[in-house]
Amino acid sequence: MRRALPVLAAAIGAFLLVGAFVLRFYAYPKLAVAPVDPESTTRLVGHDATILDTATLSEITTDLDTVVRTVGDLAATEKQAGDNVRVWVTTSSTRSGDGVVRKRQVERVAFDATTGEAVTCCGEYLETEKDEATPVRHEGLVFKFPFETQEKAYSWWDGTLREAVPVQYAATEKVDGLTVYRFESNIPRTQVTRREVPASLVGVDKKGNVNAEEMYANHRTFWVEPHTGVIIDRLEKQTSTIAYKGKDELTLTKVATKYTDDTVRHNVDDFGSLGRMLWLAYGPGPFTMGAAGLLLLALGTLFRERGPARARVAADPARVPA
Repeated sequence: MRRALPVLAAAIGAFLLVGAFVLRFYAYPKLAVAPVDPESTTRLVGHDATILDTATLSEITTDLDTVVRTVGDLAATEKQAGDNVRVWVTTSSTRSGDGVVRKRQVERVAFDATTGEAVTCCGEYLETEKDEATPVRHEGLVFKFPFETQEKAYSWWDGTLREAVPVQYAATEKVDGLTVYRFESNIPRTQVTRREVPASLVGVDKKGNVNAEEMYANHRTFWVEPHTGVIIDRLEKQTSTIAYKGKDELTLTKVATKYTDDTVRHNVDDFGSLGRMLWLAYGPGPFTMGAAGLLLLALGTLFRERGPARARVAADPARVPA
């Protein structure tokens, strides 16, 4: 039995070493990828928003409720994209407190399943009017941050500007007990486009239309679970105005929208546990298994080599030390 123990220890040690390698370099990469066919619904609310009521061409104050549904485009992912590319489609609808749909859009995006970075392929588009899809070349992060998110700056896609903007790491915080990284992005007041508007809307005393500027500003805050890269909570303080000769004359939208408590709680429950599992598979799990495997392998090898020598000493009394 004593002779078998070193062999058993060495065998277990070798098994643990192989298991550590498989866990870190095979199992973890299989787990740390965005799903091919997600089906999720996210809800954001903005209280006391100021918007332009297109029916009366006047500013009104109301609550805004935005529902975002995300699904995977399986056909595009399997036929057009690469092995590590995902194609997702989001449909968002914003209603005011009176139930009127104020904004609706559909967006199709291809991105790297590990890094979250946009990939140019598979017919990306943005549809803001029904059946009028505009081809768009996305860039930066769109849906989520990378797996094993770092405390550094990234680029985030802004659909209004149609370009990626910097988003900076700000702090490590807790959301409902879950450790998250807080990132912030600030877009200063920027001209998006020019449009023809009735002169009376911008305070010009004449008939007909004038050429005015559409201005936009946004301050985003993301609370990100670092191991999955999933956004647990999100806040956007957005302002869109019509300006004439550089001066804001009419508010299109002024609102602070945030994930609902139910959405945050759902994200914490689902992605908190997944984050812990990925954390174990990425670091402590392989390290612990590898260290234990090396120790057992070394002990098993050592006692196998010393065992025969002790047996020879016991069999030959003349070799027994005084």
